[in-house]
Order: sequence, then structure tokens, then C-alpha cells
Amino acid sequence: MADEVDHDRRDIIFKEAGRRAREENLTITRMVEAMRLASFRDYLASVVDLMPTILPSVAESVGLTLPETFQRLRPSAAWPACTGRSVAAPVRKRLPSFAIMGRRWSATLSSNDIHAESPRIGAALLPEAAPTDRIEIVPMGRWLEIVYRKDAFELTTREGAAQLRLEGRLPEVIQSTCVGRRLDEVVDLALLRDQGLVIESVRVLSPYTLLQMRVQGSAVAFPWRN
Repeated sequence: MADEVDHDRRDIIFKEAGRRAREENLTITRMVEAMRLASFRDYLASVVDLMPTILPSVAESVGLTLPETFQRLRPSAAWPACTGRSVAAPVRKRLPSFAIMGRRWSATLSSNDIHAESPRIGAALLPEAAPTDRIEIVPMGRWLEIVYRKDAFELTTREGAAQLRLEGRLPEVIQSTCVGRRLDEVVDLALLRDQGLVIESVRVLSPYTLLQMRVQGSAVAFPWRN
């Protein structure tokens, strides 16, 4: 009888100790996550100071303000190990490039562009209208970049360059005359209307049409800065 009582008492002790340990571990995990996010935000406030001028339109298209969009930024698993290894000045290498179907294509913009690969340190995943949509805001170098994928198009930005990938081929007459024209005169996308984007190059990569533009940069005002 005494052995049974002792066994029950020990069982209660073990269960209570396990419950307490799990609660403490959860508390520690949450504290670490909060501290890591605070550190990440401090890092962004120190190094990221530019964003494409079309980013507010991207946020508004899913019902978010810029501060709400910035609050969604989270560090990747690779951060901070992948950052802060070099303070060397950027080297002029090649034009900004984009990954399309697993291959990289250089933008045909100004020869003064600077291209430097940056690891993905984090992202903000925005709500999408359809399951196939994917909208991300990605810190890369000193920029916040856009990756906006839908069934009919994909919009990406990189260091002041933008690329719009369209499903299918534009008619030959439009391909031959669209360079130098405003994007919204050629393609009707509510997201990009009245943005002042001018087409600087067009390329057909079957089954896609790639339009490349220059986008202006504007200052980033993180809600947690200062």
C-alpha cells in the first residue's frame, strides 16, 4: 500500500516537473524570438534606407499600410550569420539580374548599374487574394525589394530596376514599339497604373514576355526607427 502511495506521489511530481519545464521552455523560446526580432529590426533600421516607389501601391493592393507591411518583416533562419561579413565598397560587375525559370537574365539598363548578390536575410509575406499568389517584401542590401507573383504576371525589383513577366507573347507590333513608352500604355495592371514606369527593354522568353523598367527609390521610414 505504501509503495502504491509513493508511486502515485512520484508520478505527480514527475508530471508537474514536466509541465513546469515545458512552460519555462516556451517562455524562454518566446523571449529569444522577441529579442531576435528586436535585433533584426535594429539591423534593418541601420542598413536599409531605400524602397521602390511602387511599394506603397503593392501594400495598398492587399489592404495594408506601409507601417503594417514593415511590421510583418521577419528574419530568415540564416540571419544574422549571413550578414555583416564585409564593408567593402560595391564593385561594378554587371547589370541587375533576375531569376526566371531557374536561369538568370541580366537587365538591359544603364551600364552604370551596380549588381551585388545579397543573401536573403528575411522577408515580409503579405496576404494574397488567391492561393497561387505570393507577395513578399525582401530586404536586400540597402533596399526593400518586391517579389509579386500571380497567375498572369510576376513583378520583381532589384536595386532600382523592375521586371514584369507576362504570360504569353505580346503582339509583334507592340513588341517593336513599346520601348520608351509608359508601361500603363502597354499593359493594364491596376497595381502599376500612374506609376510613371517607362519600358526600357522587352524580351520574349517563350512562353513569357519580359518587360524591364527603371523604378525610383524613396526613403524607408521604419515605425521602430529611433
